[in-house]
Order: sequence, then C-alpha cells, then structure tokens
Amino acid sequence: YLMPTDLLNEDLPGGAQQGVTTIKNQVLSSFTYALTDDENNNDYVLKTSAEWFDTPSKTVPAIKYEATLFDKENNVIGQWVEIVKKAENSEKWL
Repeated sequence: YLMPTDLLNEDLPGGAQQGVTTIKNQVLSSFTYALTDDENNNDYVLKTSAEWFDTPSKTVPAIKYEATLFDKENNVIGQWVEIVKKAENSEKWL
C-alpha cells in the first residue's frame, strides 16, 4: 500500500510532489510488489515525505525526500533518503 505523501512544509516549491511521484512510480514499475488500495489489508506499506533540508552553507535551497517501507507489524524494512539541491543562480533542481 502506498500511503499519501506527507509534505512536511507548506512552502515547498510546486515540483516537490513530482519528486515523490517519481519514487512511487519506481515502485509501481518494479513488479516486485503487488499493490493494493486497501490500507488495512496489506503486507507492506510505503510512506513517503518531502521537506526542506538545511544545506551546510544554508545558501542553496534543498529538499529532502524520504521513503520508508514497513511490514504489516509496522517494523521498518528499509529507508531511503535523497537530497535534491537547487542549482545556484538557476530555477533548476539537481
């Protein structure tokens, strides 16, 4: 089951959801898991979130994407984190 994404900051740029959608699409296309729409009857749950991330210099904005896979007993099976920084003097995110 893919939980709805937690956008942990209200002021994230509009493209932040696109990063989470990319993570979910990778799961959908992996064919490793059969997805269900039933959040109460599943073997695994994938929780995704996006929030601002403070870079060491604090001068370049960055977004932290996190995906956590839980089993039906709510044990963490795996966790993945990706930090995407905004290119300096640009509107593009790297």
